[in-house]
Amino acid sequence: MAKEPQATRVILVRHAPTAENARHILIGRTDPPLSTHGRKLARRVAKALAGAPIVAICSSPRLRAQQTASAIARRLAVHEVLTDERFAEIDLGVVDGMPVWEAYERYQPWFEASFIEDERDFAFPGGETWSHAADRFLRGLTEAAMNYATQTICVVTHGAVLGLFHACLCRLPFARFRSYQPHHASISELVLRATDGTWEIVRWNDTHHLSDPS
Repeated sequence: MAKEPQATRVILVRHAPTAENARHILIGRTDPPLSTHGRKLARRVAKALAGAPIVAICSSPRLRAQQTASAIARRLAVHEVLTDERFAEIDLGVVDGMPVWEAYERYQPWFEASFIEDERDFAFPGGETWSHAADRFLRGLTEAAMNYATQTICVVTHGAVLGLFHACLCRLPFARFRSYQPHHASISELVLRATDGTWEIVRWNDTHHLSDPS
């Protein structure tokens, strides 16, 4: 009997938090660094992944993701973090960088439209559509996995694109992405099956490591 080809394993990490996250500021392409607490959580993620056979680390080019990825790379002695714009957060257009309450006041019709769970697409004025963000993330993820076939890689990215990717994978309306948006510094895991090129979710939004007091 022929042996089934091995799957490629992808560990997804949502970046650790920034001070802007704590202040409920919408940060898509806005580029703040990790907060002091965020740097601590990034180290906890790195510790949790220390035993994983990760051969490559890919990251969004945003600073908060880069800093999280660098903490993982140092712990695992991976010498280079590969950046890919396709792993960046969704572009929020005119509301990017605004506090949530201010953005809601100024763009209430768009906010309300974004919660309608049907098949329509959505973007804030000047921003990126949900479908475009999900598609470029999927293309980036698939290419990275194929470059390291049958091995394990880590991708550090952002909450909204992860939620949109999950909704897309499960064939759910994009407006449900908030239900699947992982916590900051969480770990999720996928495998890409070599037999049919399909993605399988192994775990999602794992935060057990964040309670580590060390």
